[in-house]
Amino acid sequence: MDAADEVRPAVRAGPVLALLGSALLLGGCATLSSASGSSGSGDIGVWDLTHPAGVESEDRVLVLGVTRLDCASGFTGEPLPAQVVYEDHRVVVTIDVEPLTGDAHTCQSNPVEPATVMLDESLGERDLVDGACLEGDAVGTSHCEDPVRWTP
Repeated sequence: MDAADEVRPAVRAGPVLALLGSALLLGGCATLSSASGSSGSGDIGVWDLTHPAGVESEDRVLVLGVTRLDCASGFTGEPLPAQVVYEDHRVVVTIDVEPLTGDAHTCQSNPVEPATVMLDESLGERDLVDGACLEGDAVGTSHCEDPVRWTP
């Protein structure tokens, strides 16, 4: 065996390793992407009012409990700042949670994390709606049977 024969396997292994590395890198990126229905900054969070009976039309502060929608091995993570849309007949609040890392997760329930939302306008005579329940992966889940969280 001469020196050229010894180099050949290493030369052939280089492109194979490069392809494997690229596949692993691209595959890893796919597992970290947000689910459909997220406002774009994190993963989907769904929410409930912590004290719905205490909410009034004049309120501009909402105290919520946020839960990650996806399987996350019992991890919700930090709620991100709320996205609020004020419409004539409803106020839509969407809250993502910090993006999940890693690839395989079990599906036990995820804990509720507290979040406070400061509104620019009072609720008035408008419904309060979980925006994650209007489109995307949360629609049709048990949490989103009724996206309205409060009605005046």
